Amino acid sequence: MLWHYPENIEYEKVKVVRYCTACSKPWWYTSEVTRERHGQGRPQEFKMLVKRWLELYNDVSLDYKNTLASVEAKNVAKKMA
Repeated sequence: MLWHYPENIEYEKVKVVRYCTACSKPWWYTSEVTRERHGQGRPQEFKMLVKRWLELYNDVSLDYKNTLASVEAKNVAKKMA
């Protein structure tokens, strides 16, 4: 868990970061504007974290692989052949 200190993260070593600003409020982000619901946010911090999140989200090597289901499917296929 990271509370308000993104500079303390070693981004090359972590895969998941949870970010919460002090006295956090709901916030929204677009590439043009970053704002907390009731005030100005920290645009550079949000942009950096959203960019890193998108990199992780699009990383197929992190996709869940249900190996048990694939083994069972192979066994069923062998029985049917």
